[in-house]
Amino acid sequence: MSAAAREKIRALLEKNAVYGLGVSSVEEVDALGLIPATNLAFTRALEEMLKKEGSMKPDYLVVDGRDKLKLPIPHRTVIKGDEKIKVIACASIMAKVVRDRMMGEMAVKWPEYGFERHKGYGTGEHKKALEKNGPCELHRRSFRPVRELMQSIPASLPH
Repeated sequence: MSAAAREKIRALLEKNAVYGLGVSSVEEVDALGLIPATNLAFTRALEEMLKKEGSMKPDYLVVDGRDKLKLPIPHRTVIKGDEKIKVIACASIMAKVVRDRMMGEMAVKWPEYGFERHKGYGTGEHKKALEKNGPCELHRRSFRPVRELMQSIPASLPH
């Protein structure tokens, strides 16, 4: 799906759905681990959603993926859920648009990495920029490629 199509659907969802968005910081991912930080982001999204007018506490959640989460509402995970369940597809679109926007903002702060193009995914371009420039504060130190790169950088250089 193109970025323009995602934006169009996001606008429709924003007007017609009650939703919440949750984010975990780089520091939280590094300190807690990826799955606990994901759990934290889901919990924040639920909290945000429940504060909105017209929101009702859901009885049950369906979540994309296979990670075992500890959420305050009964749920099940569905591998490739965004391909199988419409509400997960909608949530996935909302999350992707928000993440892409965040990466666009990060591209202004750190233009040497090309975040506006690869959105932080491990593309060849991103890996080359990481090798050339070293990690910035946006890079998770717990992510194996970043950790290995940092181990290869002489201690005299900043990282």
